[in-house]
Amino acid sequence: MAAYGNRVKILHFYTSTPEIQRGAKALLCYGVVNAASVRLDPPSESVWPAMSRCFEANPAVTTRYTLTAVAADKVTASESLEVVVKP
Repeated sequence: MAAYGNRVKILHFYTSTPEIQRGAKALLCYGVVNAASVRLDPPSESVWPAMSRCFEANPAVTTRYTLTAVAADKVTASESLEVVVKP
């Protein structure tokens, strides 16, 4: 993507709902450019470089997810979000 040059960038990282009931699922979505790899902490699903991808997460307790995109030159970009689990 010419607009971003060679810089690794997280285009978006969001959840469909910031609060869920225990046992429910939340949709997590992300998009990255210029990434050689992507990781999610804590891991709940396999992730990979994609401009737009969503997956379901089913945290048992309130969880802060951190998405990290890693460029070929090892430069990183990270963003975090939290899914609150209500009893």
